[in-house]
Amino acid sequence: MSRTDPQFNLRIPAELRDKISRAAERNKRSATAEIISRLEQSFERDIARFIHTGVSPNTTLDEIEEVKLGLSIAMEQLAQIQRAQANQKHNGDD
Repeated sequence: MSRTDPQFNLRIPAELRDKISRAAERNKRSATAEIISRLEQSFERDIARFIHTGVSPNTTLDEIEEVKLGLSIAMEQLAQIQRAQANQKHNGDD
């Protein structure tokens, strides 16, 4: 990070600013470096979550609802198949 990096003005609550300052002091870095580190960590967690779940941080709620609907339909179809198999087994035992 250098002075030539773009600046980003941000308003934050005083309590959060104080938390950042305390964390920066504990970690022996500037408040800016603390904020950057924490932001980078949050993006790394997003990537890890995507790898683990397959859901991208950029996935829209509509896309998630579409997947949920598809899963719901698939689950109902599976239940129908299981009921049909159970009926066949039951009818075959008579």
